[in-house]
Amino acid sequence: MKLLSGSPLTDKSQTMLVSLEWTERLDKRPTDRTSDDLDIIFSKLKDLKAFEKFHPLLIQQLCYYSYFENLEKGVTLFRTGDLGANWFAILSGNVDVCVPSENGKGHTLICSLGAGAAFGESILYDTPRNATIITSSSVMLLRVEQKDFKILWERNKQYLHGVITSLSQLTNTLDPKRRTSEFDPSLIPQVASTKFLKDDPS
Repeated sequence: MKLLSGSPLTDKSQTMLVSLEWTERLDKRPTDRTSDDLDIIFSKLKDLKAFEKFHPLLIQQLCYYSYFENLEKGVTLFRTGDLGANWFAILSGNVDVCVPSENGKGHTLICSLGAGAAFGESILYDTPRNATIITSSSVMLLRVEQKDFKILWERNKQYLHGVITSLSQLTNTLDPKRRTSEFDPSLIPQVASTKFLKDDPS
């Protein structure tokens, strides 16, 4: 069937194609991405509400270094104590930030992070993860491998300071000697909060 230019069906098909194209281009290794790939990825990422606080230069670098992940609910990205291999930025959906329960059985939920949250900077220093991260819904995110994130950090640290949610600072708000019910709810954000942004890379 031939589609007429400008018809609703044509426009819908083109939208679906572009949507498919940009994620497929993020499946390529960074060194294999062409300038056309990067242009298409950038045109998508720059318009996402999740990235409204991301500097355009940072988004351009993410176009080169990141991979697209589409995950189901209940997927564990990493666990407390793991040595990390990736940094993440959420495009849509939510993840739960948890720490081990006092009795050693199960986890205590600290908060949920949503679209626009970026986390996992412990890979800069090869330190163990401070929390367990589990998807609490279907989640689309960008993943950057450790070696690439170190390059991204060196080139864009002035922009990353303002968007990274520090899990170490976040988990430190939870005193393990107190019951969860005793905590001030204002210390438990539902999405990334400026209260927990990492200000000092050291």
